[in-house]
Amino acid sequence: MTRDARGRTASTLLPLLFFVLIVLLAAPARAQEAALSWEPAAPVPGRGFTVVLVLPGVDVRDLDVEAGRGAAGMEFVSAASFPIRGEGSAAPAARVELSFLVLAEGELSTGPITVRSRGTTLTFDAVRVRAAPSGTGPEPEYAEWIAPERVNRYGAFRIAAALPDGKYAELEPFASPGLSTFDAPDGALLALALEPGRVELPRAVPALPGVEFRAAAVEVAELPPTVRASRAVGRFSLRLEPGLAKVRAGSAFSFALVLEGSGSLPVVVLPALSVEGPSGPVPAADLAVTRRDGFRAGPDGFEGTVILDCAVVAREAGDYSAGFESLEYLTPDGELKRLVVKPLALEAVPATDPAVLAAAYGRLEALPASRSGGSRAAGLARAALAARAAGDEAAFVLALHGAERALGPFERALGATLGAALDAREAALRLPERPRDVLPRPLALLAPALALLAVAAPLLALEYRQARRRLRFGPVRRFRASRPVAACLALGLLLALALGASLAERARDFALVGPGPVRAVPSESGGASFTLDAGAAARVLAREGGWARVSFADGRSGWVPELAALSYGGF
Repeated sequence: MTRDARGRTASTLLPLLFFVLIVLLAAPARAQEAALSWEPAAPVPGRGFTVVLVLPGVDVRDLDVEAGRGAAGMEFVSAASFPIRGEGSAAPAARVELSFLVLAEGELSTGPITVRSRGTTLTFDAVRVRAAPSGTGPEPEYAEWIAPERVNRYGAFRIAAALPDGKYAELEPFASPGLSTFDAPDGALLALALEPGRVELPRAVPALPGVEFRAAAVEVAELPPTVRASRAVGRFSLRLEPGLAKVRAGSAFSFALVLEGSGSLPVVVLPALSVEGPSGPVPAADLAVTRRDGFRAGPDGFEGTVILDCAVVAREAGDYSAGFESLEYLTPDGELKRLVVKPLALEAVPATDPAVLAAAYGRLEALPASRSGGSRAAGLARAALAARAAGDEAAFVLALHGAERALGPFERALGATLGAALDAREAALRLPERPRDVLPRPLALLAPALALLAVAAPLLALEYRQARRRLRFGPVRRFRASRPVAACLALGLLLALALGASLAERARDFALVGPGPVRAVPSESGGASFTLDAGAAARVLAREGGWARVSFADGRSGWVPELAALSYGGF
């Protein structure tokens, strides 16, 4: 070949080699393909069949596997994923084991297998094998469930697992239809049977990947209707522990119902509370019941206590009786028993001495005759007496409140008595608590605050002038008032702060709202959010355009006509 021919050949091959080199450098390394295998090659009906996937470059935490859909002759049991770490800088891989149960002989299929990881989807064709006839091949080794054959519904029983090598497995609580499982002290599980009938135990559990269990089931017997309602199966005792059994009207009783023993404590339904008061059954709004669980898992079931803490508001004075329905339970031996507690006697004493209250009402009745007919106090007294005679408790409280405001500053004894009577009426009507008895009246705080400040200010100025004279009228840099003057000034400031707090608290706007619709918007055309069947107390949040926005104790709020919200509160 001549030099010119070699030159032409080189000029032709060099660009071609350069292009191939660029393609090789730019092309990504070929990813290792996923590997799929299964065992045994010829499964036998009634035994397990496992499909293994090895997925290079896949993080097991981002893995989602779907298998068994459309399977023919096999039943999907469980899926387990494990991380596989390569040596050196090799990328991680994931190993997925899919367990199936062979149901028939002949040509079988697992159905398509889909793997998703970080937006990438891999689909594998169904694994097809030929199942050998039953009775061929070695008998596989299974784990055994250790559980009772028959239990009562809501009964607590132990579950353990014996592995093929004869050892007992450490189990974790698992989900299974009809069962609820909990940790037991020795590594086994405590279970509660929640549904009657035949409850199948799982053939595989997440805590033991790759371990297959023999088929096992527990027969769950239904309970008598009363025990079915209480869900109490075991051995129990019931007692009533009194707390505050004697209170003043307007306060709350307290007591506790204690169920103690062993058995189905996590699901036991304790009997309902009912309270009879002087005027009949106490409404549910005045009953507060809180459950406290103090049980633990023991060797034979759940042991400990379940406590109902009860509080009952006594709206009126008189005798009360708190009782609970009976609780029926079934012993582990199948014996039906009933627990009954004796009703608890409670007493609410009047907030005010009845004799003093009667004297106050007598003075109120005599007030219109002793004062001029047009005076404000006489008008309030007549309104209160008329409402009392008509049995209108809300109107009586409003008039009584006005009389207590008007007469309190001038006739302290009568004002204090009317205030006590007003407390009793407020409790009976479930009115919002007002700060009238927490902070003194503004007028009671105004005089001493002004007096103390009027005395402290001149004394402070006098001491300051004396200090300047001692320094020959020089600047006073470190002036300190005497202790009496400082104490007088501090007390005056504290009373002034209390005066401001009393003014702010007493300016809260309450109202008694009459029965009728409560609307979502301040308009007659707006729909009614709800309807009051009887008068109720509320806080007034705003008043505008002849409407009042009110908020009730149960959290509901809305708009009512301003004339329907009778002001209650203030000074």
